[in-house]
This record gives sequence, structure tokens and C-alpha cells, in this order.
Amino acid sequence: RLAAERIANEEDVLRSKQLPFRFTTAYRNVVGNRILSDAIAQAMDIAVTNTPELSGKTLIAIDSSGSMDGEPVKKAAIFGATLAKANINADVILYDTMIKEVTFNSRVPVVDLAQRIEQEAMGGGTETSLVFKYASEKAIKYDRFIIISDNESWSEGYSDESVQSRYNEYRTLTLTDPWVYAIDIQGYGTKD
Repeated sequence: RLAAERIANEEDVLRSKQLPFRFTTAYRNVVGNRILSDAIAQAMDIAVTNTPELSGKTLIAIDSSGSMDGEPVKKAAIFGATLAKANINADVILYDTMIKEVTFNSRVPVVDLAQRIEQEAMGGGTETSLVFKYASEKAIKYDRFIIISDNESWSEGYSDESVQSRYNEYRTLTLTDPWVYAIDIQGYGTKD
């Protein structure tokens, strides 16, 4: 109980400047100990405050393709959930060769949102152009796109649409020039 109180101490968590994903290893390793797992989950929610709040509208697109199965989707889910919890004006989608919207109540704990994202992962190929097609069809003016992926995007090879052409189409349709942040969650490295 003493450890749980210390772990979930709001002042200590805020002072640490740690982000929620820093607590995930501890959370996974205390399975069966509700006192500690609840304290760690509480610390994760407090740590959301340490995450920068982004101005404007953000689309968080999480790759849920087959190559993301296992550890990559776990990392992407907690990172995406953290960003979504910290930014009330963020929308969250999963993508592979289809799009799935992730709607949630902002009061849901970050660890529960991350687990839900993991569970809803679809496991198909990777078609990153769908992120911009989705935004175009919704006609929502996003200030930024945050794409969390292992960057193994190969399904575009089966269609005439490229990621760049879909992005350009979105910019033309919405008369915007949003930033795109592509976060490589796996880091396979460069191949010759």
C-alpha cells in the first residue's frame, strides 16, 4: 500500500515529467496485484498532464495492420491513447486496408483506451493513403496528422492512389496545409 501511494502521488508524477507510456512496463508486470495496477493506472492518468496540448484539430492515425501485431501495436496504442487524452480536439482512427473510428469518453483511463485500441486492431495490409482519404471524405480541417506506424506501407501498390496524391487532394479540398508527423514505432532500420 505504501508503494501504491507513492506511485500514484500526484505531485511526484507531475514533477517526474514522465509520460504515461513510461509506466506501461510496470503495469504489465503487476498483473494480479490490483492495488499496484490501480496505482500505476492512476499515475498514467496523472501523467497525461505532462503531455503537450496541441492547438487546433489533430487526427491520430494508428496503423493496425498485421505487421503491427504484438509489441508494435501495444506501443502505438499507449502513445496514441496518451495523445488523444491530452488533446480534447483530437480524433483517433485505426487503419490497415480499411478505416475504423475510435470514439471514447474523455474520462476513460488512458490504460483502458490503449487496451481498447489494441483489441480493435484489424490486422490487414497497410494503406496509409486511407488516412488522407478519410479526412477528405469527412471534410474536417485538421491542423496536423499524427501517423503512428511501423511504416511498412505496401498496399498502395495495388491501387492508383499514393499517400502523397491523397494528401494533396486533402489539401486542395480543405484549403489547408497541415503538418504530418509520421512516427516510426518499430524502427526496422534502412535496407540496401
